[in-house]
Amino acid sequence: MEKRTKSGTLPRFRPFGVFAYLEECAFDSRSRAWKKADLFTLLIELDQFLNVKGMNPQPSQIVEQLNQFYQTVDAAPVNQQQVSLIYYKAALQASNDKIDRVRRAVVIAGVLGGAQDEDVIDQLKVQGLA
Repeated sequence: MEKRTKSGTLPRFRPFGVFAYLEECAFDSRSRAWKKADLFTLLIELDQFLNVKGMNPQPSQIVEQLNQFYQTVDAAPVNQQQVSLIYYKAALQASNDKIDRVRRAVVIAGVLGGAQDEDVIDQLKVQGLA
């Protein structure tokens, strides 16, 4: 038997909405967003951002923020920006390493929310990850 909402419609399957939003973002095929660990982190954090926090920014805004961040991550070993370097090192680790998954999640959540690097570092410290 199908579960229906009070209005009688079938409930929306959250991942479909996240996938549709990600498709609207239209990241370049060479974007870091499509790398396995980065993609999984992005999908989960987009779900949190869109469905749990109820945010609904324009996909172009998210693409701009993430592309800018991913550029700093790709240059992290050279530029040594702390948040980018933390993410870079966490992304190099196996995607099944929980601590690095959580580090990536905290950083991407900060990027999606427009947080400053200092705020992301503080959040990582609070969670014992920095």
